[in-house]
Amino acid sequence: MSFSTRVLSTDCPSYLDAAAREARCDFKDGYASVGYRLLWELLNILETEEEDDVVRWAYTFLTNAGVDEIWQWLRTAVPLMMTLVPSRRKASFLSGFGDAMMDSRRESPQVWNAMVVSL
Repeated sequence: MSFSTRVLSTDCPSYLDAAAREARCDFKDGYASVGYRLLWELLNILETEEEDDVVRWAYTFLTNAGVDEIWQWLRTAVPLMMTLVPSRRKASFLSGFGDAMMDSRRESPQVWNAMVVSL
């Protein structure tokens, strides 16, 4: 199985479900908030991943892939979480996801530097 088709989680934390309900009601940041929270949840999942190759692949992919590729990969990697995000909210969701990536890289540059493989 290729890393790009591997499911990382079939769970969906209740706080992410709550963020999606808020987004549907246009509270706070809409689906940008869901994207922001999902990136942090994904990083938590990667921390518990036992296969280093999977973790390195994911960090490298997130660093180098375009937004459409990330969107498609998330639909495979965390399918239940992604059912919370309608396709029409893709741009808002990916905006928040990207903001969280930048914040994560600022807060933990050593992790990102250690995990991203040169292409």
